Amino acid sequence: MVGYGATQSVAAGSWLAVARGGYADGILRAQGGQGCGWACGRRLPMVGRVSMDSTTFDISALSDRERDALENIEILNREVTVDEVAGYAGTIGYEILTSLGHRYYRRYKSGAAI
Repeated sequence: MVGYGATQSVAAGSWLAVARGGYADGILRAQGGQGCGWACGRRLPMVGRVSMDSTTFDISALSDRERDALENIEILNREVTVDEVAGYAGTIGYEILTSLGHRYYRRYKSGAAI
């Protein structure tokens, strides 16, 4: 069972990654159990509730080599769009973007990161 109150179960033998970043960072709690991240060219489902400082992802789809090398799980990118994330949270993209905290690595195509 995963998340506050053990809200979601996963299959025996599943691989989980606990990522730094939770609702204190603007990952809306409503995404828990519905949202996803992106790593190694794959969508990785969020499992359980989003915690204050962490979010759990099911990384079972990754190979042993990919799991060993895993350093980052992206929560917004070309494949996981702001509007998709907003849909998981039952809101609009503007709320997602304005909720993001200051602990994220940001990379802008033009201009400097703030």
